[in-house]
Amino acid sequence: MERGEIVITRRTLTMKEASQWLGISYHLLAEKARKGDIPHSRIGSRVLFRAESLENWLNQQEELKLSR
Repeated sequence: MERGEIVITRRTLTMKEASQWLGISYHLLAEKARKGDIPHSRIGSRVLFRAESLENWLNQQEELKLSR
């Protein structure tokens, strides 16, 4: 990398991208975000999801199901 060059790897997903990645509907994801059931960040009018946070959340959901 040359001096002054910036490389940014996008680490966030939009609502549409996150719903596709999770395999759930856009509306279900929006409802879960509104209720605070899924980790997300709101920046202005945009709702963003960190891929790492979604993976951790999925793992927690699986563990909860298995421990019942």
